[in-house]
Amino acid sequence: MIGLLFNQGYTHQNLNELGDQLSREAEQAGADSEQILERLADFRKEHPLIDLAWLGANGELHYATDGRTTDYDMNELMNRFLNMPSSLWEKGADITLLFDWQREGRQQFLVMMLPSDVMQGSQIFVYIQDSAQFIQLLLPVALFIVTPYVFALFFFFRLNRRLQKLNHAMNAFDANGSLMPIESQSKDEIGQLTRSFNDMSARIRSNVARIQELEVKRKSLIADISHDLRTPLTMIIGYAESLDGQVVKLPEERKKFTSNLLRRARYMEVLLQKLLEIAQLDTYKDRVQFIRQDLGETIRLIAADYIPMVESLSIDMDVHIPEEPLYASFDQPLMERALRNLIENALQHGGEGNYLGIFLNKREDHVHITIADHGPGIDAVKQKLIFERFYRGSEARGGEGLGLGLSIVQEVANAHKGRVHMESLPNEKTTFTLILPLDPGTMRASS
Repeated sequence: MIGLLFNQGYTHQNLNELGDQLSREAEQAGADSEQILERLADFRKEHPLIDLAWLGANGELHYATDGRTTDYDMNELMNRFLNMPSSLWEKGADITLLFDWQREGRQQFLVMMLPSDVMQGSQIFVYIQDSAQFIQLLLPVALFIVTPYVFALFFFFRLNRRLQKLNHAMNAFDANGSLMPIESQSKDEIGQLTRSFNDMSARIRSNVARIQELEVKRKSLIADISHDLRTPLTMIIGYAESLDGQVVKLPEERKKFTSNLLRRARYMEVLLQKLLEIAQLDTYKDRVQFIRQDLGETIRLIAADYIPMVESLSIDMDVHIPEEPLYASFDQPLMERALRNLIENALQHGGEGNYLGIFLNKREDHVHITIADHGPGIDAVKQKLIFERFYRGSEARGGEGLGLGLSIVQEVANAHKGRVHMESLPNEKTTFTLILPLDPGTMRASS
């Protein structure tokens, strides 16, 4: 279709077909010259760009469509056939083709003449003398056609084998099984996909192992708390039965029973609150409500709650909070929870140093809240573990807990786009610093 639209004109093949057809028709006409001349005139009307000349056996001119009446001499005819067939492609050249037929036993000639401008701009000629040469011609063509298929089959075979290997690894993947990475040094897309699968499987196994470890710790803690609940609950039931049955008669004993009953009930309340913390451990980021407020005032109120406790424990309390308001956007309940965890952690594990420091400082575009103690400190190995969930039992700092306090502090910091920094020098000083981004309005006011 493209050739018919953009490569119009005559070709060597259809010119030969036209000339052979005219020669056969002239031979069929026999001695009837009028019929031959009529057919040549009709052809001229159909193909006005082609001139025809009918020559006799001796070269005499019988008819010419261009109106010529004189005979052609030998030199003129020979010159017309010079440079054939290259004239078929030479722009501006004249093309001459010769055809013959028999008339009453004598040979007749038909000369076809046309300019090369009316030929198709692109033509392909293939001449075959015998079948062996045809095979020789087709062999490179066949190789040219088959070679891409061979390379494509080889490529897709390797591609399919690599994809099958990757698919088998995906189907056989077991998060609890051993790590069996797929070896691939290729830098193409499948190689990148294979390396991504290896990284993903390693991360999944690591996360699953981590989840299983946390689940074991969580179950152990719940079992411990359940055991701890059983003892005070038994005592509460015993005290309640004694009071209900009026076994205790003296007011002093009744007061003692009531005090013990209240103390055990509060102890159970603490344990139940810790169970609630375990249940809500992963919901902090979903409950953050940022409100712009004075961070210094919040810390003062929290510190004031611990004054009676530190005085009863003979602990020196050192509080440094700027008098001017320091506004920041934070969730007050979560921030209070994190700060209370840090303060209680310092009192519980660092109370031996008889010191509690609470500091608030502004550093460029961040605010630093530091809780310090002078307790035994934390050795370097355990410093990497203290922020993990359910990690507890630090022998150097004593005391037992659920291993949630510092983990909650870190998650609250992450929810506020901040972080927690810890430094510890055994028996000298241990500090936990909560670093939070400062409110943009506060930064503009201070600048």
